[in-house]
Amino acid sequence: MSGADNTRRDELIVAGFGFAFGLVWLLGILYVFSQREVIEGQVQYVMGDHWRYDIEAYVRAAGRLVDDGSLYLAEQIEAPYVPGGKDYYHYSPPLGVSLVPLSGLDEHSASVVWFALKSLALFAACLLMPVRLPVRALTFVGVAVSFWAMRDLVLGNVGVLLVLPMALAWRWLDRPLGSVALALTISVRPSTGALLLWQLLRRRWRVAAWTIGAGIALIVLSGLVVGIDGYRDYVSVLGNMVTPGAGSENRDLGSTLVSLGLDESWIGLVRLSSIALGVVLILLGLRRDRELGFMITLAASMLMVPLMWEYYLIMLALPLALLADRWRPLVLLVLVLSWTPSFFAPVLLLLTLALLFVLPAPPRPDSPLTEPSAGALPA
Repeated sequence: MSGADNTRRDELIVAGFGFAFGLVWLLGILYVFSQREVIEGQVQYVMGDHWRYDIEAYVRAAGRLVDDGSLYLAEQIEAPYVPGGKDYYHYSPPLGVSLVPLSGLDEHSASVVWFALKSLALFAACLLMPVRLPVRALTFVGVAVSFWAMRDLVLGNVGVLLVLPMALAWRWLDRPLGSVALALTISVRPSTGALLLWQLLRRRWRVAAWTIGAGIALIVLSGLVVGIDGYRDYVSVLGNMVTPGAGSENRDLGSTLVSLGLDESWIGLVRLSSIALGVVLILLGLRRDRELGFMITLAASMLMVPLMWEYYLIMLALPLALLADRWRPLVLLVLVLSWTPSFFAPVLLLLTLALLFVLPAPPRPDSPLTEPSAGALPA
């Protein structure tokens, strides 16, 4: 057997063990945290109110859509509110429409199905990443054991699910399928719209048109269900959302610094500075090859929003996978560092951005996803 064959065999063994471990780990989380018992006539879970907190709100919103024609609570539409409250749904209509089938299940079954779907989506996302097979497996293990994934999966948030369309957008970068996947992500997480801006800055007009067209199609298709009023309500909900500040679980740069002792009067300036830094980093990323530019924009977009729950950083699995492929798999330890105190979240985000600019080796010449010139703006 040749050396190349031995290497390939070793890679397959590593990948097999990695993916198997990750799947078993996720199944273990599902088994442990979904355990319940009846105490004084009430169902109690191991994780208490944390288990299925978010997906319960999503499913109830889908149920409201079926019963009353609106995804949102009246109190969200009519007055200012702080996100995170029980049963608050503040995503766009396409996600709510897609969850209507789950509204026909009881809440426990819906949460288990949602957990399973997200776990499979995470597996598929790592498997489809355009990096070497062992790196895909190690990324899957790193993400699976991260606090970000654990928190997201236990709550039933949508973050883990979004890793899949972003992996597809990366794999088919500058292709129609990648643009459609990006549009799906933007419809749920509007901050990733920075990647549409990045497409326009790169003058990839056809690619941007596919993203915009796919977004319009999502609006039209979901609009057939929710109507114009559904989108009018969504705009009202976004306008009424009050950004949590110091003392909350919000981990944007401004809230975090205030929590660490900065005078609260500075929070607005810090947030504006964070937006400016994100824009500058995106512009600097234009001078890198397109994979690096994509990842820089993705990470920088997280700096530019005033609301960032810690587990939103699960998206860093994508740039870290690229760094592990081009430089060293050791960088995947950033995923393990997600277990550090929550105020380190902005530090880990900034660290990942620094690594994207400083540490990666030049693009592999055999990569089908890199452009030949990283020293000039794309034509």
